[in-house]
Amino acid sequence: MVGGSLSPAFTRSYIKAVKEAFGADQPAKYGEFLDIMLDFFGNRVDLATVVPRMRELLKDHVNLLLRFNAFLPAEAKETFHDVRSYIYSVKETFHDEPAKYAQFLEILNDYSARRVDAPSAVARMTELMKDHRNLVLGFSVLLSTWRYKNHPSDNNKRIRVANFISKLKARFQGDDGHVYESFLEILTMYQQGNKSVNDLYQEVVALLQGHEDLVMKFSNVFKRTTGPSGSKSARSR
Repeated sequence: MVGGSLSPAFTRSYIKAVKEAFGADQPAKYGEFLDIMLDFFGNRVDLATVVPRMRELLKDHVNLLLRFNAFLPAEAKETFHDVRSYIYSVKETFHDEPAKYAQFLEILNDYSARRVDAPSAVARMTELMKDHRNLVLGFSVLLSTWRYKNHPSDNNKRIRVANFISKLKARFQGDDGHVYESFLEILTMYQQGNKSVNDLYQEVVALLQGHEDLVMKFSNVFKRTTGPSGSKSARSR
């Protein structure tokens, strides 16, 4: 079923957000958005048609594209776990600011070549993308999985991290999407070195209260694999 158990209030708020994003200056785009939604909800088009159309229409509004995920089944969701899709999203966001996109690539290259560590990379990305919160959070997800790509022996860890994040995102969507975003914010602060591994663990366990299966998976994956266990929280500095 399209949209799953999403509330009418969520759907209305999403449509309102799209209308406000396009404003009075782009009525044709808003009309196209409504056409896509009507075709989608009326089952007149399949996912292979809907997703590319919506991706193209909302390419300058990545936050709205991510919110559209709530209407899609898990296998069709747009994700930042893939490096190429994330780079594409950043490129589209900064299409009128080539200098910022070049700076983004420089940070990625520095991290990939191990010229900077994860906290430094996250700090630089946070400053660069301070007006694009969704991209900052997306970078944290990317970093959590990408960090193992050059270490074949750690490939299982990379897969486990990616699987956990996917499971968490699938569990908390629609009206509960704030839980997933809160997790990413906690993870971002940890990767910046502003939280210790104990802070990370305690806050995520509290966030996931009532979801013991996710707490167990988090304990088995993140507490032992994410970042330097010696990171100090801002409070202890």
